[in-house]
Amino acid sequence: MEISRNKVFTLSNFFSFLRIFFVVPAIYFIRRDDTDSLLILAFLGMLTDWLDGFLARTLNQISDIGKILDPIADKICIGGSVIAFNYYWDFPLWLTLVILGRDALILAGSMIIFRKFRVVTPSRIPGKIAVFLISVSLIFFILGQRDWQYSKFFLDFYDWNNILVIIYLIISIVIYGNVFFTHHKGDRK
Repeated sequence: MEISRNKVFTLSNFFSFLRIFFVVPAIYFIRRDDTDSLLILAFLGMLTDWLDGFLARTLNQISDIGKILDPIADKICIGGSVIAFNYYWDFPLWLTLVILGRDALILAGSMIIFRKFRVVTPSRIPGKIAVFLISVSLIFFILGQRDWQYSKFFLDFYDWNNILVIIYLIISIVIYGNVFFTHHKGDRK
């Protein structure tokens, strides 16, 4: 399969761009405690995340810009949301910092690799799983904030899912760290 490295305006990239802009209404809905709209937006965000990868592979629209844009869209959307959740809804500060810290490390390492070697480091499976699990945790967190009889049930799932989130965040940072140090070690030879 030939990779269209320089294509920017593709359907798959459109969905990544769209996901970046979801952060604005997400923060608005969080601020207004509008859990119904927020849940719809969260599911749309997850759908666009799946669609951009699926369409890139199916329509042969894999590109270097897409490899950069997709994870950046995830980081902006999730990062902006967890900051707003922490500020308005008392989302745990420690989890906010872990998510943002991991994303900052991956972004910095990827930028260094790109600057030195002109290589775009694609997302890895554990990183994609971590993003999915964070999204699921945020949905459980939203459902736990609703004023209804099932709030505790969803908050319990949220707590258990966060264990998986931490495990996959650690696995992904180790894998991305290995990619970084492999490139860095190869540079010294």
